[in-house]
Amino acid sequence: MRAFARFWGRVGFALRDLLTFFLWQPFLFITKPLRWFYWRVLHRPLRWLVLSLGRALRGLWRWLVVRPVRGFAFWLRDRWVAGGAGRKRLRRHFSSRWLVWRARLRVALSQRPLPANAVLIPRTPVRTQPTRRQAPLIATLVTINVVIVAFSWIFTQQQPVEPVAAAGFPTMPVTAVVDTPTAQPTQTATPLPTNAVVTATSEPAPLMPTWTPWPTPNPLATGGSVVFSMRRDGNSDIYVLTIGRAEPVRLTNHPADDLYPAWSPDGRRIAFSSKRDGNWELYTLNLQTGVLRRVTDNLAYDSAPSWSPDGEWLIYESYQHSNLDIYIIRADGSNAPIRLTEHPAPDMSPVWAPDGRHIAFSSWRGGNKDVYVMSLDAASDDRARNVTQSPDKQEDHPVFNLDGSLLAFDDDSTGFDIVYGLPLFDYRVGGELLTMGQGREPAWSPAGADFAYVFTQAGQTYLIASSLDGWSVAPQAFSTDGDITAPDWSAMVLPRELPSRLLAIDQTNLNQLYIEAVSPAENPPHY
Repeated sequence: MRAFARFWGRVGFALRDLLTFFLWQPFLFITKPLRWFYWRVLHRPLRWLVLSLGRALRGLWRWLVVRPVRGFAFWLRDRWVAGGAGRKRLRRHFSSRWLVWRARLRVALSQRPLPANAVLIPRTPVRTQPTRRQAPLIATLVTINVVIVAFSWIFTQQQPVEPVAAAGFPTMPVTAVVDTPTAQPTQTATPLPTNAVVTATSEPAPLMPTWTPWPTPNPLATGGSVVFSMRRDGNSDIYVLTIGRAEPVRLTNHPADDLYPAWSPDGRRIAFSSKRDGNWELYTLNLQTGVLRRVTDNLAYDSAPSWSPDGEWLIYESYQHSNLDIYIIRADGSNAPIRLTEHPAPDMSPVWAPDGRHIAFSSWRGGNKDVYVMSLDAASDDRARNVTQSPDKQEDHPVFNLDGSLLAFDDDSTGFDIVYGLPLFDYRVGGELLTMGQGREPAWSPAGADFAYVFTQAGQTYLIASSLDGWSVAPQAFSTDGDITAPDWSAMVLPRELPSRLLAIDQTNLNQLYIEAVSPAENPPHY
């Protein structure tokens, strides 16, 4: 067996040598000039051509397929997110329709077939008796018709009034005197009877239309409380004014400035910025327990907080990396701040939208202060939309109403402050700009139809309430000789007895809390 295997091995080697000598070596000898020509002349051009063609095809694929598909995917995602409310409404609609159809189908399937010898009786309409609710309505309509017919009959039966004398008095004869050329007869004056009475009649004056007045809306009828910062005696503190009361309640009493308060959605906490630890940080104050919590902890300037609709997050402006940008952080400070904007221009005054997925802020990125709206689902500087687009104005302090259909902000480009309202549809511009009042820093009421703002004149600062339906009726909620900033309106009403850590204004001495040695207290940077 080994000899047989050795034999076939030698046969294989012999065949290999024969094929190499008679086929492979002649083929290599014949193709040697072609191979030399390919490697020396054609290889580099062909390699460059193939690589260039590959790069061109890759670029075409990226521009013609990848980018359109990616853009369409982003557009489809935005449309999907924007249509969430519509899909929810359609689901409820078709779900209710399906329940009705299923019930009808069950009824139809549960009905037994009629016997073959059944006789169908024609259906006759059933006369329904008036219900208890219909009976008073029918009686009222019948009574009104009877009264109208009676008054019409009375007025048609009245006789016209005699113009000279009442019936029963003698009627005087009337003699016509004609001027003729003949001698005039002697005129004899006939005296009136002693019992004759002459009555003067006049046509009735036309009836004037009667206008029915409608009640003027009262913006302060919403109630609740307004929190704001007020500067008195060289110091800024947080105050709360309960609607209907004459004086506010002082919540903070620290030598450092406390600014930009904001109510939490449940009205139990107030977020604000303070310099009590040496630099501007964010704090939250629990009105039920009086506990003060520090949220941010860095050397940067952190201010102007605004709550998320669920009360879990705070959005604020912060001066870090030599620029003013927008950040978010958990309200309990349990996570590191998240940076939302990185544009070289200052971004400030952020506010959260009612849907929790959009924000609005003021920015200088267009060369002047404009109001921008950005979706948190695609948070980037190039996706922030300029909704005001007014190069001649300086808009600031945006705030959404209750349903996000109107965005209020102020403008100080004309030398005096004006509050405007911009209608929105799906957080895009949805109408013409509205002029809401003369003032600054608007704040919507808890009901969403009224708003408050700050108005300053002749060294006096007023907290004004107004309504979009009030026809310029703007009652004054509070006035002071100090400076009021950053009002925020909530349905929360302060309890009569506050925790011991909160000082009521009638128990607090409002004299100067400290003596300024050289200069007044430092304020946050203004842009």
